Amino acid sequence: MIAIDDYELELEGVEPVVIEAPVQAVKETPQETVKVVKETVQETTQAVKETVKETVKETTQAVRDVTRPIYQSPKVNFDEDPTSYIKAKTASLIFWEYPKKSAIALLSIISVLALTECYSLLQIAAGFFTIVTGINWVYVNTHKQGQKMFGGKASSDIANPYEARLNTKCTCVSRDRVVRSAQLAVDVTEIVARQLTKLVLIEDNTRSFVALCLSYTIWTVAKCVSTKYLVGFFAVSAFVFPRLYLQNKEVVDTQVSHYSQQARGLACQYGGVANKAAQQYYEQALRTIKKNAPQAKKTE
Repeated sequence: MIAIDDYELELEGVEPVVIEAPVQAVKETPQETVKVVKETVQETTQAVKETVKETVKETTQAVRDVTRPIYQSPKVNFDEDPTSYIKAKTASLIFWEYPKKSAIALLSIISVLALTECYSLLQIAAGFFTIVTGINWVYVNTHKQGQKMFGGKASSDIANPYEARLNTKCTCVSRDRVVRSAQLAVDVTEIVARQLTKLVLIEDNTRSFVALCLSYTIWTVAKCVSTKYLVGFFAVSAFVFPRLYLQNKEVVDTQVSHYSQQARGLACQYGGVANKAAQQYYEQALRTIKKNAPQAKKTE
Protein backbone atom coordinates (compact mmCIF):
# COMPACT_ATOMS: atom_id res chain seq x y z
CA MET A 1 0.00 0.00 0.00
CA ILE A 2 1.27 3.35 -0.95
CA ALA A 3 -0.16 6.44 0.72
CA ILE A 4 0.91 9.84 -0.60
CA ASP A 5 0.64 12.53 2.01
CA ASP A 6 3.19 15.27 1.76
CA TYR A 7 5.32 12.94 -0.29
CA GLU A 8 5.36 10.20 2.40
CA LEU A 9 5.61 6.65 1.06
CA GLU A 10 4.46 3.81 3.36
CA LEU A 11 5.20 0.26 2.34
CA GLU A 12 4.64 -2.95 4.28
CA GLY A 13 7.75 -3.87 6.19
CA VAL A 14 9.51 -0.75 5.16
CA GLU A 15 10.11 2.25 7.30
CA PRO A 16 8.32 5.29 6.09
CA VAL A 17 10.45 7.46 3.96
CA VAL A 18 9.73 11.17 3.85
CA ILE A 19 10.68 12.88 0.64
CA GLU A 20 11.29 16.56 1.08
CA ALA A 21 9.25 18.36 -1.56
CA PRO A 22 10.88 21.29 -3.32
CA VAL A 23 8.25 23.70 -2.06
CA GLN A 24 10.31 26.74 -2.86
CA ALA A 25 10.97 25.52 -6.40
CA VAL A 26 7.29 24.72 -6.89
CA LYS A 27 6.33 28.15 -5.62
CA GLU A 28 8.95 29.97 -7.71
CA THR A 29 8.30 28.24 -11.00
CA PRO A 30 4.78 29.68 -11.57
CA GLN A 31 5.99 33.15 -10.57
CA GLU A 32 8.85 33.00 -13.02
CA THR A 33 6.49 31.75 -15.73
CA VAL A 34 4.03 34.56 -15.05
CA LYS A 35 6.90 37.04 -15.07
CA VAL A 36 8.17 35.78 -18.42
CA VAL A 37 4.66 35.86 -19.84
CA LYS A 38 4.17 39.42 -18.60
CA GLU A 39 7.48 40.51 -20.13
CA THR A 40 6.58 38.82 -23.43
CA VAL A 41 3.15 40.46 -23.44
CA GLN A 42 4.67 43.85 -22.67
CA GLU A 43 7.25 43.50 -25.44
CA THR A 44 4.59 42.37 -27.91
CA THR A 45 2.28 45.19 -26.88
CA GLN A 46 5.09 47.73 -27.25
CA ALA A 47 6.00 46.37 -30.68
CA VAL A 48 2.36 46.49 -31.78
CA LYS A 49 2.02 50.06 -30.50
CA GLU A 50 5.13 51.15 -32.39
CA THR A 51 3.91 49.39 -35.55
CA VAL A 52 0.49 51.01 -35.25
CA LYS A 53 2.07 54.44 -34.66
CA GLU A 54 4.30 54.08 -37.72
CA THR A 55 1.36 52.88 -39.84
CA VAL A 56 -0.84 55.75 -38.68
CA LYS A 57 1.96 58.22 -39.30
CA GLU A 58 2.59 56.91 -42.81
CA THR A 59 -1.15 56.85 -43.59
CA THR A 60 -1.59 60.40 -42.28
CA GLN A 61 1.34 61.61 -44.36
CA ALA A 62 -0.03 59.86 -47.45
CA VAL A 63 -3.47 61.43 -46.89
CA ARG A 64 -1.86 64.86 -46.47
CA ASP A 65 0.13 64.37 -49.66
CA VAL A 66 -3.02 63.39 -51.55
CA THR A 67 -5.24 66.13 -50.14
CA ARG A 68 -2.59 68.83 -50.27
CA PRO A 69 -3.31 71.21 -53.16
CA ILE A 70 -0.85 70.90 -56.02
CA TYR A 71 -1.22 74.56 -56.85
CA GLN A 72 -1.06 77.34 -54.28
CA SER A 73 -2.06 80.76 -55.46
CA PRO A 74 -0.14 83.81 -54.20
CA LYS A 75 -1.82 86.02 -51.66
CA VAL A 76 -2.65 89.28 -53.40
CA ASN A 77 -4.72 92.15 -52.06
CA PHE A 78 -7.46 93.36 -54.40
CA ASP A 79 -7.05 97.03 -53.46
CA GLU A 80 -3.29 96.98 -54.06
CA ASP A 81 -3.16 95.08 -57.35
CA PRO A 82 -6.54 94.20 -58.90
CA THR A 83 -4.98 92.66 -62.02
CA SER A 84 -2.82 90.20 -60.11
CA TYR A 85 -5.72 89.45 -57.78
CA ILE A 86 -8.03 88.48 -60.66
CA LYS A 87 -5.31 86.40 -62.32
CA ALA A 88 -4.60 84.57 -59.05
CA LYS A 89 -8.29 83.81 -58.47
CA THR A 90 -8.74 82.56 -62.03
CA ALA A 91 -5.67 80.33 -61.75
CA SER A 92 -6.95 79.04 -58.40
CA LEU A 93 -10.20 77.98 -60.05
CA ILE A 94 -8.78 76.28 -63.14
CA PHE A 95 -6.00 74.53 -61.19
CA TRP A 96 -8.49 73.24 -58.59
CA GLU A 97 -6.72 74.71 -55.58
CA TYR A 98 -10.04 74.51 -53.72
CA PRO A 99 -11.94 71.59 -55.30
CA LYS A 100 -15.36 72.62 -53.95
CA LYS A 101 -15.18 76.11 -55.45
CA SER A 102 -13.91 74.83 -58.78
CA ALA A 103 -16.58 72.11 -58.92
CA ILE A 104 -19.33 74.64 -58.11
CA ALA A 105 -18.05 77.03 -60.80
CA LEU A 106 -17.84 74.30 -63.45
CA LEU A 107 -21.26 72.85 -62.60
CA SER A 108 -22.78 76.33 -62.62
CA ILE A 109 -21.44 77.05 -66.11
CA ILE A 110 -22.61 73.69 -67.46
CA SER A 111 -26.03 74.06 -65.79
CA VAL A 112 -26.56 77.54 -67.25
CA LEU A 113 -25.57 76.30 -70.72
CA ALA A 114 -27.84 73.26 -70.43
CA LEU A 115 -30.81 75.33 -69.25
CA THR A 116 -30.37 78.01 -71.89
CA GLU A 117 -30.20 75.26 -74.52
CA CYS A 118 -33.80 74.27 -73.77
CA TYR A 119 -35.27 77.45 -72.26
CA SER A 120 -34.88 81.16 -72.76
CA LEU A 121 -33.67 83.50 -70.02
CA LEU A 122 -37.20 84.86 -69.62
CA GLN A 123 -38.57 81.33 -69.09
CA ILE A 124 -35.84 80.52 -66.57
CA ALA A 125 -36.47 83.71 -64.57
CA ALA A 126 -40.27 83.24 -64.63
CA GLY A 127 -39.94 79.56 -63.68
CA PHE A 128 -37.62 80.34 -60.78
CA PHE A 129 -39.98 83.04 -59.48
CA THR A 130 -42.99 80.71 -59.84
CA ILE A 131 -41.36 77.83 -57.95
CA VAL A 132 -39.99 79.93 -55.09
CA THR A 133 -43.16 81.97 -54.66
CA GLY A 134 -45.40 78.88 -54.85
CA ILE A 135 -43.40 77.02 -52.19
CA ASN A 136 -43.45 80.04 -49.86
CA TRP A 137 -47.20 80.57 -50.45
CA VAL A 138 -47.95 77.00 -49.40
CA TYR A 139 -45.61 77.24 -46.41
CA VAL A 140 -46.98 80.56 -45.11
CA ASN A 141 -50.63 79.55 -45.44
CA THR A 142 -50.00 76.14 -43.86
CA HIS A 143 -48.23 77.86 -40.98
CA LYS A 144 -51.13 80.29 -40.47
CA GLN A 145 -53.78 77.56 -40.60
CA GLY A 146 -51.76 75.51 -38.13
CA GLN A 147 -51.68 78.43 -35.70
CA LYS A 148 -55.44 78.89 -36.07
CA MET A 149 -56.40 75.21 -35.74
CA PHE A 150 -53.88 73.85 -33.25
CA GLY A 151 -52.84 77.04 -31.46
CA GLY A 152 -56.34 78.43 -31.06
CA LYS A 153 -55.23 81.91 -32.08
CA ALA A 154 -57.48 84.55 -33.53
CA SER A 155 -57.00 85.80 -37.08
CA SER A 156 -55.55 89.08 -35.80
CA ASP A 157 -52.95 87.24 -33.68
CA ILE A 158 -51.65 85.00 -36.46
CA ALA A 159 -48.22 86.12 -37.62
CA ASN A 160 -46.35 85.54 -40.82
CA PRO A 161 -43.33 83.24 -40.29
CA TYR A 162 -41.24 85.74 -42.27
CA GLU A 163 -42.47 88.72 -40.26
CA ALA A 164 -39.08 89.40 -38.68
CA ARG A 165 -37.43 89.47 -42.09
CA LEU A 166 -40.19 91.62 -43.58
CA ASN A 167 -39.92 94.21 -40.82
CA THR A 168 -36.15 94.49 -40.95
CA LYS A 169 -34.90 97.97 -41.84
CA CYS A 170 -31.62 96.96 -43.42
CA THR A 171 -31.27 97.14 -47.18
CA CYS A 172 -31.55 93.96 -49.21
CA VAL A 173 -28.51 94.89 -51.28
CA SER A 174 -25.33 96.02 -49.53
CA ARG A 175 -23.88 99.19 -50.97
CA ASP A 176 -20.33 98.05 -50.20
CA ARG A 177 -20.94 94.80 -52.05
CA VAL A 178 -22.36 96.65 -55.04
CA VAL A 179 -19.37 99.02 -55.14
CA ARG A 180 -16.94 96.13 -54.86
CA SER A 181 -18.72 94.19 -57.62
CA ALA A 182 -18.66 97.26 -59.87
CA GLN A 183 -14.93 97.73 -59.26
CA LEU A 184 -14.32 94.07 -59.98
CA ALA A 185 -16.29 94.27 -63.24
CA VAL A 186 -14.36 97.36 -64.33
CA ASP A 187 -11.02 95.74 -63.49
CA VAL A 188 -11.92 92.54 -65.35
CA THR A 189 -12.96 94.57 -68.39
CA GLU A 190 -9.73 96.54 -68.23
CA ILE A 191 -7.61 93.39 -68.02
CA VAL A 192 -9.39 91.79 -70.98
CA ALA A 193 -9.06 94.99 -73.02
CA ARG A 194 -5.32 95.22 -72.27
CA GLN A 195 -4.68 91.61 -73.22
CA LEU A 196 -6.63 91.96 -76.46
CA THR A 197 -4.73 95.16 -77.29
CA LYS A 198 -1.42 93.37 -76.73
CA LEU A 199 -2.50 90.52 -79.00
CA VAL A 200 -3.81 92.78 -81.76
CA LEU A 201 -0.79 95.10 -81.71
CA ILE A 202 1.62 92.09 -81.75
CA GLU A 203 3.46 92.70 -78.48
CA ASP A 204 4.60 89.06 -78.48
CA ASN A 205 4.89 87.45 -81.92
CA THR A 206 4.30 83.88 -80.69
CA ARG A 207 1.28 84.71 -78.53
CA SER A 208 -0.33 86.73 -81.30
CA PHE A 209 0.24 83.91 -83.80
CA VAL A 210 -1.31 81.33 -81.42
CA ALA A 211 -4.26 83.66 -80.79
CA LEU A 212 -4.64 84.14 -84.55
CA CYS A 213 -4.73 80.38 -85.18
CA LEU A 214 -7.16 79.84 -82.30
CA SER A 215 -9.44 82.63 -83.52
CA TYR A 216 -9.46 81.26 -87.06
CA THR A 217 -10.24 77.76 -85.73
CA ILE A 218 -13.16 79.07 -83.69
CA TRP A 219 -14.39 81.10 -86.66
CA THR A 220 -14.32 78.01 -88.87
CA VAL A 221 -15.81 75.57 -86.34
CA ALA A 222 -18.55 78.02 -85.31
CA LYS A 223 -20.07 77.65 -88.78
CA CYS A 224 -20.96 74.01 -88.02
CA VAL A 225 -21.17 73.85 -84.21
CA SER A 226 -23.45 75.81 -81.91
CA THR A 227 -21.89 78.59 -79.81
CA LYS A 228 -23.14 77.02 -76.58
CA TYR A 229 -21.35 73.77 -77.35
CA LEU A 230 -18.16 75.67 -78.07
CA VAL A 231 -18.44 77.61 -74.82
CA GLY A 232 -19.09 74.38 -72.91
CA PHE A 233 -16.13 72.68 -74.56
CA PHE A 234 -13.78 75.56 -73.72
CA ALA A 235 -15.11 75.74 -70.15
CA VAL A 236 -14.53 72.01 -69.56
CA SER A 237 -11.11 72.22 -71.23
CA ALA A 238 -10.13 75.16 -69.05
CA PHE A 239 -10.99 73.20 -65.91
CA VAL A 240 -9.51 69.86 -67.03
CA PHE A 241 -6.36 70.27 -69.12
CA PRO A 242 -4.44 72.72 -66.88
CA ARG A 243 -5.00 70.44 -63.89
CA LEU A 244 -3.90 67.36 -65.84
CA TYR A 245 -0.79 69.20 -67.02
CA LEU A 246 0.03 70.26 -63.47
CA GLN A 247 -0.32 66.69 -62.19
CA ASN A 248 1.84 65.23 -65.00
CA LYS A 249 4.11 68.20 -65.55
CA GLU A 250 7.40 66.27 -65.51
CA VAL A 251 6.20 63.64 -67.99
CA VAL A 252 4.64 66.21 -70.33
CA ASP A 253 7.68 68.49 -70.22
CA THR A 254 9.97 65.55 -70.93
CA GLN A 255 7.91 64.44 -73.93
CA VAL A 256 7.59 67.99 -75.26
CA SER A 257 11.33 68.55 -74.92
CA HIS A 258 12.06 65.25 -76.68
CA TYR A 259 9.78 65.93 -79.62
CA SER A 260 10.93 69.55 -79.81
CA GLN A 261 14.52 68.41 -80.19
CA GLN A 262 13.47 65.97 -82.91
CA ALA A 263 11.53 68.71 -84.70
CA ARG A 264 14.50 71.05 -84.50
CA GLY A 265 16.78 68.36 -85.86
CA LEU A 266 14.43 67.64 -88.75
CA ALA A 267 14.02 71.37 -89.40
CA CYS A 268 17.79 71.88 -89.48
CA GLN A 269 18.27 68.83 -91.71
CA TYR A 270 15.59 69.59 -94.25
CA GLY A 271 16.11 73.32 -93.89
CA GLY A 272 19.72 72.88 -94.99
CA VAL A 273 18.63 70.75 -97.94
CA ALA A 274 16.03 73.38 -98.89
CA ASN A 275 18.60 76.17 -98.63
CA LYS A 276 21.04 74.27 -100.85
CA ALA A 277 18.31 73.59 -103.41
CA ALA A 278 17.24 77.25 -103.35
CA GLN A 279 20.84 78.35 -103.77
CA GLN A 280 21.27 76.04 -106.76
CA TYR A 281 18.10 77.31 -108.42
CA TYR A 282 19.18 80.88 -107.75
CA GLU A 283 22.58 80.29 -109.36
CA GLN A 284 20.97 78.57 -112.34
CA ALA A 285 18.61 81.52 -112.76
CA LEU A 286 21.55 83.96 -112.65
CA ARG A 287 23.43 81.93 -115.27
CA THR A 288 20.38 81.84 -117.53
CA ILE A 289 19.93 85.59 -117.20
CA LYS A 290 23.62 86.24 -117.98
CA LYS A 291 23.50 83.99 -121.05
CA ASN A 292 20.35 85.61 -122.39
CA ALA A 293 21.57 89.17 -121.77
CA PRO A 294 24.20 89.31 -124.65
CA GLN A 295 21.73 87.75 -127.09
CA ALA A 296 19.16 90.43 -126.25
CA LYS A 297 21.78 93.17 -126.89
CA LYS A 298 22.72 91.65 -130.27
CA THR A 299 19.09 91.48 -131.27
CA GLU A 300 18.69 95.19 -130.50
